[in-house]
Amino acid sequence: MDCARKTLAEEGLAGLYKGAASPLAGAAAHNAFLFLINGLAKSWLLSLKPPRAEGDPPHTLSVADQFAAGAIAGGFISIVETPIDLFKVKLQVQRGAKDAVGHEYSGVFDAAGKVFRAHGIRGWYQGVTATIARNVPAFSLYFGSFNWATKTLTAPDERPTVLTSFLAGSLAGGMFWA
Repeated sequence: MDCARKTLAEEGLAGLYKGAASPLAGAAAHNAFLFLINGLAKSWLLSLKPPRAEGDPPHTLSVADQFAAGAIAGGFISIVETPIDLFKVKLQVQRGAKDAVGHEYSGVFDAAGKVFRAHGIRGWYQGVTATIARNVPAFSLYFGSFNWATKTLTAPDERPTVLTSFLAGSLAGGMFWA
């Protein structure tokens, strides 16, 4: 509350949302890429299964495979997420003063351009190791726990109910942040 009061007093209501444009602009790309990579990882993991005999049921992914696909997605999403997070943080920590190399950012695109001009593409990936270290286990737990809970709460040969999806999604969100 102290932080909120000080921010409101010094920067007004807009100060509470400083740096929000980067994650908002990147949220659609982030989620699209995340689910695309998770789907591709699941397809790849299915392709590693031994060939099926004629008349055998199709292969399915195990719970461990679902966790592995989430981990793969978490690693790859870091490519999209690292710059988004970097620009958000740069905007959040500035207080109208110039940064260490004399930059003041007017918005997310200004921050992206100035970081690029100062450090090249490598500058956009400051913190990528920490992002990967967070995302690999977090998205493994996210996708893995969602699929585990959905499978556990759904009778064989039935589709998950809305309640099942809600409960599985709640568990997945909690596991992500755990």
